[in-house]
Amino acid sequence: MLKNVLLGFLLLLLVLPTTSNAHNAAITNGLNWLKSSQDATGSWSSGQSSSTVYYTTATALETFTVLGDTSNSYTTGLNWLSAGKVESTTYLAPKIKIVATSGGDTEIDVNTLLTYRNSDGGWGGYTKFTSSNLHTALALQSLRAANYPDLTTINNALAYLTTNQNPDGGWGVNVSITSNIYLTAIVSTTLQQFPQTTVIATAVSKATIYLLAHQNPDGGFGSSTGSGQVQSTAYETALAYTALAAFFTNEAVLTNAVNYLTANQSTNGSWNDDPYATALALRALYLSENRPAPPPPPPAAGKFTGSLLDTITRQGVSGAAVVLESSPLINTTTDPSGNFTLSDVPPGSQKVNFSLSGYLSTTTTATSIADTTNNLGLVTITSAYTTGAISGTILDPSGKPLSGVAISVSGSWSGTAVTGLDGSFSFSYVTPGDVTITASKTGISARPSAKYFMLHKLNIIM
Repeated sequence: MLKNVLLGFLLLLLVLPTTSNAHNAAITNGLNWLKSSQDATGSWSSGQSSSTVYYTTATALETFTVLGDTSNSYTTGLNWLSAGKVESTTYLAPKIKIVATSGGDTEIDVNTLLTYRNSDGGWGGYTKFTSSNLHTALALQSLRAANYPDLTTINNALAYLTTNQNPDGGWGVNVSITSNIYLTAIVSTTLQQFPQTTVIATAVSKATIYLLAHQNPDGGFGSSTGSGQVQSTAYETALAYTALAAFFTNEAVLTNAVNYLTANQSTNGSWNDDPYATALALRALYLSENRPAPPPPPPAAGKFTGSLLDTITRQGVSGAAVVLESSPLINTTTDPSGNFTLSDVPPGSQKVNFSLSGYLSTTTTATSIADTTNNLGLVTITSAYTTGAISGTILDPSGKPLSGVAISVSGSWSGTAVTGLDGSFSFSYVTPGDVTITASKTGISARPSAKYFMLHKLNIIM
């Protein structure tokens, strides 16, 4: 991926057993090259790098942590990264993650990062920047490493990612951007670091399918080049392997990816003389010998069902958002009749929020019991508008518009009008409630069976 694409990654908190002999030499050689390629400042950079200096350095430090290497290279690199004043999400998030993992103080940087959070639950590059999948994943990774305690913030960000997953199971850098291996691997690995609700587990499963569908014949992973051809890369293969290692059990697929990496290691121990790719490849080789355990399955949960009705009309309200207050990840929408089923509800007292444009939001409280469906019955929601409108058209028996028809409204609101040449009539600023509408015209018998006569009682829908 080009240098100007800001790259991210996720620190895996792993037990560090001794790597088996199968890839020990490859890891040793790669780690030695990584140490030898470190700049005097403590950073890592290269003209061949597929990432920026800051990301390359953070990635190298993360690999040192995973491999349990706290040598001078790690210390000088950590000092360089910690001393750097960075402000964007793309650099602030990895700084928080690395410093937190080393036991350093991240409070000021975390507070700064939180100011970049948007109302949709996601993160952009800076304050008021549009949220993106990349920045949101990076922020979540850093908050996880820093043990940030606010679950509402965490769950809103997780909901942002799961909601914006593309139909093919992947993610692009931004919302509605074509999926790619790089972002899909990063987001999937990020989601795996959090408690597995059904929503998260489903998203990871879809991402796994996407990644498997894009493994190349050489065993590696890579995106299309400018000429339209697909070419595997070490860093995309390593990121994809990391995303698959805990969830996927097809050893042939995983082995082919590892074989691609080992076959493409240079004699000097690097991958393409690229510190970023080398650091990621080393981590993948380590994981191939020390496979992480999959996250525990989602805990037992209950379901809420019910129907959402308009307070005045008592009709079902379609398309309303139904969201569990304690976790926006758990959500659904009402069907055309206003019915809803909310799954994955943790046991205990829970609040459910209902919202729809044009209505005042409402909340109901109910108790969830594991493996049990609780019917909430009829939930009502009130229009946000204080008045509504009535309109219609009067036709003669042949179906032609009938003009000059007197229209009268009585009940909770009253008014009169006369149909125009097109047979239409309308009333504005109508108070909500039950009304009766009558239509009549001189010389025409007001017989209920006549098509040009109308007698109608209805509720005003706002």
